[in-house]
Amino acid sequence: MEQGKTKQVAPYVLEIIFYSFVLILLISGTYSRNKIWNSDIELWTDCVNKSPNKDRPRNNLGNAYVDQGKHQEAIAQFMEALRINPDHAEAHNNLGNVYAHQGKYQEAIAQFGGALRIKPNYADAHYNLGNVYVNQGKYQEAIAQFIEALRINPRYAEAHNNLGSVHVYQGNYQEGIVQFTEALRINPQYADAHYNLGIAYLTMGDSNSAYREYQILKKMNPGLANRFYGKIK
Repeated sequence: MEQGKTKQVAPYVLEIIFYSFVLILLISGTYSRNKIWNSDIELWTDCVNKSPNKDRPRNNLGNAYVDQGKHQEAIAQFMEALRINPDHAEAHNNLGNVYAHQGKYQEAIAQFGGALRIKPNYADAHYNLGNVYVNQGKYQEAIAQFIEALRINPRYAEAHNNLGSVHVYQGNYQEGIVQFTEALRINPQYADAHYNLGIAYLTMGDSNSAYREYQILKKMNPGLANRFYGKIK
């Protein structure tokens, strides 16, 4: 919705094999949401019924459907928002995320591209586009998008994490460590980044630093710590 990245939807992760290890790459899309007191389906359906020719209630209703996992209904609302206002960058971004979730990468790329034509400095759309490129194995293109997201918003912890993951995948361990460390400077409670940093240290043979990250994870996310421990024991 309209006011930038205020909430993340369903922070599910994709695991990718990095040589003999597993790093976590956060690929949940960043949806654009208004700062609203309630965003449930009933509220926004009522708003749409009262203002059927306004694009913002349609976009918000689409996000409410996304929160409930009702992706086809969400697509219908985002498309209607774009029919009313083809220059609604956030609706393009949100529609792109649903397509990406469904594995429709070309359709997703088209929507993120539409969002960026309207709003070039849209950090979330660059980040989301980078995630699609990762899924396609286009790592250089992904790096470029994550870097652009960080140029716009240097405090984008998820972009630092994903950029670090791609660097590690390519064997650039030091650069990966730099990115994971920066993600954690921004958000010290970012468990995925602690896990990735630990794996990067482990891959480089720095078992002491890896174990330090494991100790942090034990307090923060025991399940993730147990998975990590299976790689260092």
